[in-house]
Amino acid sequence: MFSQLTTKEGLSINTSNFVFQDSRGFIWIGTTDGLNLYTGNSIVVFRNNPKDSLSLPDNAIHCIAEDKNQNLWIASSSGLTRINLNSWKIEKVFRHTDDPGSIFSSIVLLIDEEGKIWTANIGIDLYDPSCDCFHHYVNESAKGDERQFRASNQVHSLFIDSRKRMWAGTSLGVYQFDLTTKKFSKPEWFNPPLSGQEPVGPIVNEIMEDHNRQMWLATWGSGLIKFSPDEKNIEVKNSKDLVTGKTTIYNVVDRIGESKTADGKYHLWVGTDVGFGEWDDQTNSFLIHQLRPGDYGGVKRINTDRSGIVWISTSDGGVYILDPYRQIFKTNFFDKNTFGPQPGFGFVNAIFSEGDTTWIATWYGNALYKFDRDFNLLEKWARFPPHSETGESLQGNHISRDKQGFLWISTLNGLHRLNTRTKEVKSFYHDPKDSTSLPSNKVMKYFEDSRGISWVCFYKQGICRFDPRTGKISDFHQGIRSKTGQLFNFYIWDILEDDDHNVWFADDGLGLWKYDSKQKELVATRAKGLAGHIGSLAKDGKTIWASTDNGLVEMNGDSTRVFTAADGLPSNSIYGAQMDQQGRLWVLTSQGLARYDRKKNIIRVFKQEDGLDKLAEVVFEKISGGRMAIGSHGFVTLFDPEKISRNDIGPQTYITQFKVFGKTTPWISNSKGKTVTLTYDQNQFSFDFAVLNYSNPTGNKFYHRMVGFDPDWVSDTQGFVNYTNLDAGEYTFKVKGANADGVMGDAGDFIIIRIIPPVWRTWWFILLCAMAIVGIIYIIYRIRVNQLLRLEKLRLRISTDLHDDMGSTLSSISILSNMALKSNEKAKEIMLNEIKDSSITLMERMDDIVWSINPRNDSLDRLMLRVGNFASKLFEAKGIDYQIEVPQAISNIKFPMEDRQHIYLIMKEAVNNLVKYSRCTSATIRVSLNPLTVEVRDNGTGFDTNASFHGNGIQSMKSRAQLLNAELALDSGPGKGTSVVLKMKIK
Repeated sequence: MFSQLTTKEGLSINTSNFVFQDSRGFIWIGTTDGLNLYTGNSIVVFRNNPKDSLSLPDNAIHCIAEDKNQNLWIASSSGLTRINLNSWKIEKVFRHTDDPGSIFSSIVLLIDEEGKIWTANIGIDLYDPSCDCFHHYVNESAKGDERQFRASNQVHSLFIDSRKRMWAGTSLGVYQFDLTTKKFSKPEWFNPPLSGQEPVGPIVNEIMEDHNRQMWLATWGSGLIKFSPDEKNIEVKNSKDLVTGKTTIYNVVDRIGESKTADGKYHLWVGTDVGFGEWDDQTNSFLIHQLRPGDYGGVKRINTDRSGIVWISTSDGGVYILDPYRQIFKTNFFDKNTFGPQPGFGFVNAIFSEGDTTWIATWYGNALYKFDRDFNLLEKWARFPPHSETGESLQGNHISRDKQGFLWISTLNGLHRLNTRTKEVKSFYHDPKDSTSLPSNKVMKYFEDSRGISWVCFYKQGICRFDPRTGKISDFHQGIRSKTGQLFNFYIWDILEDDDHNVWFADDGLGLWKYDSKQKELVATRAKGLAGHIGSLAKDGKTIWASTDNGLVEMNGDSTRVFTAADGLPSNSIYGAQMDQQGRLWVLTSQGLARYDRKKNIIRVFKQEDGLDKLAEVVFEKISGGRMAIGSHGFVTLFDPEKISRNDIGPQTYITQFKVFGKTTPWISNSKGKTVTLTYDQNQFSFDFAVLNYSNPTGNKFYHRMVGFDPDWVSDTQGFVNYTNLDAGEYTFKVKGANADGVMGDAGDFIIIRIIPPVWRTWWFILLCAMAIVGIIYIIYRIRVNQLLRLEKLRLRISTDLHDDMGSTLSSISILSNMALKSNEKAKEIMLNEIKDSSITLMERMDDIVWSINPRNDSLDRLMLRVGNFASKLFEAKGIDYQIEVPQAISNIKFPMEDRQHIYLIMKEAVNNLVKYSRCTSATIRVSLNPLTVEVRDNGTGFDTNASFHGNGIQSMKSRAQLLNAELALDSGPGKGTSVVLKMKIK
């Protein structure tokens, strides 16, 4: 009947004070050790942390409420605390005064329609958030008596009724607090009788108004009180003991609460000193629902959520949950007088029902029991006549009715046929002298097929056909033999006939067997999952279901499927299966009952919290009216599959936590549509999300999808998902959920995840790299083009030089050769000398061209070496003393080919002019750096630089200097010698 939240489920402590459901649907539990957030599948605990100023100021939580701005208000031993559920800001509300009535502890909390906060402990405090101000009110109506004055200001409860009247429950009874005058007044007509001897009281623990606008009080001293302020009367509720008929007054009532169930009925719940229960005002009775064995009190609060679920806070049992959607099973417990005093007598082993009558056979008892529809015992049939003194019990294994109207009872002491009209019993036993009698007295089941053929199976003694008129058997199958000849007897647990009139037998250890009605033979069924014990069989059209210790086997022709706990069943150990009138399969397991809707492919699980008792050694049968019965030790549980209400409330689904590398951040604030930005290296993050359905929360269905990564919705059972190494980009994480009945909620929560790529994967970086690559390619292209242009220019220059210098020289040689052939000897000699000189000049010029285009000659030292070789030959030939000064660092200075050629030709021209015209006796060639300076100086006759004529050589030197962006200085005068200086910057 109850489910429970304790420290085992994650509750901070088993002492619970209050349960509250906020506007989104989350459940908050106030305990003596912190605030607990319950999401249906997990509990998050918030406690005081002395090192964290943003944590709760106190762990003792007494009351919880929420205002219209989604602020959660907490009344604790430290006063009043406000939690903003959107920003998760925790703020303690202090009283800005030295008034000794300041809030030090709040045990009562109430928020009115204007959003004002009312708290109470000693007197009443009002906090107005609009002005951040407090007001303290003291009950002065009993000021003359110190004891009564103190008791009247001990406020235990506050309530504003439907007529906008505020009521205060105190240790001196109930008071009305005028919201206009802010004064206390005690109704004169409120004078309930007190059970104790104390002059004060009763202590009013709680005030409530029911759906009929009737006021109720939970008190210590006067019990449960219903009062009407308009009619000015009170009514102390006395309970009539349903067993003894005596009137009982429950003087101590801790809490009261009201809930509405799915059938539209209202229930008044009461916590008293004798336990938790339901008050029926029509019958004036109190039905106690024991929370747990030996637990009769400790109810600290009764709260109801918006779906009608009742939450019961207790002093040491955590929180008990009474779910109206789960109160679907009615268990009938039998006392010792029903079946007999011995323990085994109460073990229900066989159930058969027709109309409003149900028949039960037990493990012991040697009798058959007849009950009405509500399981009131109608009749106990006489003991069945024993066949022999075997010492065996009557143990009823199965009950069925044949087409003749006889009731057949299969027992461990024979097969019995009962005429329910005449009460005549005919018994069939094993006769060792008659081979056509039953092969054993240990009968497991009698079965009559659609053609009137009767089958009987025995405890480890085989299967046979049976003639009920003669009591003779035929077609006996004792078992099967192994290859070694060992006989394994059949131990049949269940029999079923399919639509083709084949009869199926479920064996304890030999699997599933089929009697082929056409071939008239018994054959084994070899299919997946059918090895070992098979407990029961069921069918749905052409589909046969087999219950095994390893799951539920579905067979349809050659198709076989095994359902296990992995598919949603409570356990793999299957006791039995039955089909209801809508074609849904009910599967009883060792850990609960499951309903499988084949059309919707939904499995719903029912457990002890739904009203099921312990499931051990049970029998599961379909009885009259479509109902089903579960029998076990001393009880029968009944339920009607058609009357099990469906929870049609689609649950809301919220993201509750977001973690990056396991670091948790509370996410209960309104996260819908928020954007979270992550860097590329924050590549491991996870989400917790909750389906806010607290009716059978273990059956909730969770669905999530990361749009941009997951192709479709992904289902899971934990409400948790982890993602790693997602590519950079924008994703949308969505969640939704369904309740245990498969009802899907509206569009759930979602947040946007934006993952920033690394710099090298950003669009601008990629564009920049692309531009750089294009630029590099273009530069390489331009370099290549320039190389080709330079090569072409070189070819053109070489061609020009060859044409200008060599072409003219070769032409003159050709002309001189022709003339020499026609001239006399003297003229021929002159011409041959000219041809020789022209050839030498041609060779020198050709050598200069080859040297200038050789890249090995690009350094200044190679250039000066050639100049030196050239000059030294001329100087020595003319007998001129010379000196060449070159610094050692010139080997590192490189020149392009054209620059190198220009420098060389300038110096060559200067040396040639020096040798030809200077008439000098000494010459100097000097090279210096920074800037590069090349000087050719002689001590010859010199010349007037201002003269109007200059040779082509000097003009050629100046032109080449301009091409070098160099300075060419010519210094000379008659009798002063000549100096040619070339200055240029080294690139």
